[in-house]
Amino acid sequence: MPCKIGAYRRIARIVSNNLNYIGNLWALTQWYRFIRRHFMDGNAFERACYNGALRLLEDNRTERIKRLGELAKNLRESIAILAAEGDGPELAAQRAFAESWPRLEECLRKEPEPDFDVDQLQDTFASAWDRVSKQDHDYLKAVKSLTPEEARSGTAWLQAVVDRFAQLR
Repeated sequence: MPCKIGAYRRIARIVSNNLNYIGNLWALTQWYRFIRRHFMDGNAFERACYNGALRLLEDNRTERIKRLGELAKNLRESIAILAAEGDGPELAAQRAFAESWPRLEECLRKEPEPDFDVDQLQDTFASAWDRVSKQDHDYLKAVKSLTPEEARSGTAWLQAVVDRFAQLR
């Protein structure tokens, strides 16, 4: 299949995968902030590990956003190539992403806004987590002692965090 250097293909998939990844990084950040934190504050070493984990998650989000920004800049050439070829759907997708990038970047860089549905899911799981974490001060044992329904509520909460970013465009 002929290939034009500088022309991207399947931009929607690339953007979708990146937004999904950033959403997963935010979900993991939320997990650390609201759940894992209680098991990582017993001593200076645990607190350092906790702070390091949050810093690493932030660094990864920053890097992924930077790479998406580079992609948005590189689309100028790709759009010109595709326009010359008359590639309609891919051209439209690339133009849409390039135009929306400044707004999208701003959304990705800031802390997620409060969301009633996500907060409700978090509160539901937090109640279950409070119960198990008070019974067992070992993190893995506490996770294993969640009922299947409680575990599903945690999954629903974290998936809702991911979905908020995956749906950005």
